[in-house]
Amino acid sequence: MTRFDQGGFAIGVTFHHGASDGTSVFQFIKVWAEISRGDEVSSPLDFSSRAQLLNLTPHTTDSQLSTTSEIPKMFTTAPLFGAPEVELPQQPETAMKILFISLDIEAVNKLKLKVQEDQKEGVASFSSYVIITALMWRASIRARQLQEDEETRCFNAVNCRGRCKRLPENHFGNAAFTAIAAAPAGHLLGNGISFAAKLIAKSIKSVSGEYLQSMSNLMEQVKLQKSVLLADFRPPHDVLVVGSSHNPSAECDFGWGQPLALKSTFMEAPLSALIWCPRHRVTGTLELIYKATPAVADAMLIDPELTTFAKVESSEVV
Repeated sequence: MTRFDQGGFAIGVTFHHGASDGTSVFQFIKVWAEISRGDEVSSPLDFSSRAQLLNLTPHTTDSQLSTTSEIPKMFTTAPLFGAPEVELPQQPETAMKILFISLDIEAVNKLKLKVQEDQKEGVASFSSYVIITALMWRASIRARQLQEDEETRCFNAVNCRGRCKRLPENHFGNAAFTAIAAAPAGHLLGNGISFAAKLIAKSIKSVSGEYLQSMSNLMEQVKLQKSVLLADFRPPHDVLVVGSSHNPSAECDFGWGQPLALKSTFMEAPLSALIWCPRHRVTGTLELIYKATPAVADAMLIDPELTTFAKVESSEVV
């Protein structure tokens, strides 16, 4: 806890992603706040093993895959059930720059209208998450100046509670799977925001209950874990997206009133990561944090498409 000289305070929470995802962290804070207020816990946390909940098939020698390349391009981002630790390839140390970006309700509606106008066949409806992630993906790839035939991928962490009947909404643990949208850079930048939005929406939709069950069984059999699966992440080409715009501030009242703000700080992650922060409780403004090399970040500051809809509130080198 940090107390401020002019009044007020901040409560900081840190966690290991192998044990929990962002949803579970907010569930924990909600229960903590209820206990602090002296209230009954409205939704006790479920600490059942994810392996038990998903009824995973035990490892057998008859069902092993020979190489990690045979694994589909969607996977969990957490260490899996006692898998051996594997070191990620070392990235060269370099200064990084973080951008603090916001979009108010008017800007989001303007962006949604632009996406509708871009669509050549039919008018699909996309969530704010999808279209803003598409906007950020395109801006980051323009800033990197990839060749038209170079593939770029957008890794999106998907909360699987509700997608799989075996995983209850109050499950405490890491229930995040990664959905990957991919395209050649030339196609991504040459077909409008709606093209990127369709790729992202399709990849997220693919994370169904049936897929989760089969993928979890596959991973239990080959005993893979985060280090192996993220080894294919290519910082110059790919973007990792985590977090949520959902603001559970009303649930995080420790007895002193609702928090003025809920903020995410930056985690250790591959280059070019985007964090969604909880939507502002009063104004509804969407807030994002983007991390990249200074050259890429500076190019995004003047990206014409990004700056048409989003505002960079501040930036800092880390």
